[in-house]
Amino acid sequence: MKNKSHQSGYTMLEAIMYIALVISVVIVFMSVVNKMWGRYKISRMTSQVTEIAKAISDRCVASASYAECIGSNSADITTGKMATFLCNENLQPKDMKCTFVGGMNAHLRYRGVHVTLEDIEGSTPGRGVEAGKYYVVRYKWLTKQECVELATFDVGSNQYIDLDSVYFYNNEGKVFKWKSDLTSGATIWEKTHTLPISNTAAVEMCSGTNGVGASLCDDTPKETCSITWVFD
Repeated sequence: MKNKSHQSGYTMLEAIMYIALVISVVIVFMSVVNKMWGRYKISRMTSQVTEIAKAISDRCVASASYAECIGSNSADITTGKMATFLCNENLQPKDMKCTFVGGMNAHLRYRGVHVTLEDIEGSTPGRGVEAGKYYVVRYKWLTKQECVELATFDVGSNQYIDLDSVYFYNNEGKVFKWKSDLTSGATIWEKTHTLPISNTAAVEMCSGTNGVGASLCDDTPKETCSITWVFD
């Protein structure tokens, strides 16, 4: 009886250790899966920015302006018309859904992405270009990690895309430009915050507070955690 009691005790201990080991493996596995999924989402968003910009560039290459390309004049451009153009022409990335508001203007649904044609000269930070000749791609609902990695992704290295500038929700007046676009009277901020965006600068921007006392980016997606690319 004594030997049986010891055998039973050892078996229970082994079972507990086995269950603990399995739980540890599952936790590690889930952590790896979550990291891989996070990496995939970031990879998709960077690809989407490139896909959208390239699709617009290819489709509008023969037009004098983006406004002319989408069949609008500068006085009649609304925020939904560029997205509507993409959806009607079936040019949006395949994993983006098109939702038509009131049966007219479209919105692309994926992490708060917003594609719009800017029609007022000088309303968007960047070089002074004519109305209707540049557009923006904006992502909202980002985490801080996504914000940093999207910011440091060098969209401007794509030969098919003419990136004008980049700005963030918390610093819309402080634009990242190419060094060749800086004027002789450029400020210290402009001289030290140029494209492509360094990791240090990206962390600085994605950690901003905009004077509200709380970070606009953290570990959970927030609408205020936003990046905008301006394309010429």
